Amino acid sequence: MIKAPKNVKKYFNELPKVNTERVIVTGEIIELATKYLEEKVVGKTSFDDCLHIATATLSKVDMLVSWNFKHYCKYLQN
Repeated sequence: MIKAPKNVKKYFNELPKVNTERVIVTGEIIELATKYLEEKVVGKTSFDDCLHIATATLSKVDMLVSWNFKHYCKYLQN
């Protein structure tokens, strides 16, 4: 979120806290993110992208929200 544009940070900070949840990044999440990166699961991407997806996957979140889906969508379109 540090690199997100101002309007994205503002939007996120205005979300009702009851609708958000913080999750802890575990060793299992890091391992899955590393595997995603090695296997190029989401195309040209970064470890942060893979960490984001792995965290959502293993935390069984209802919705994954990102201010920049360009790397994620490349995989989904193939």
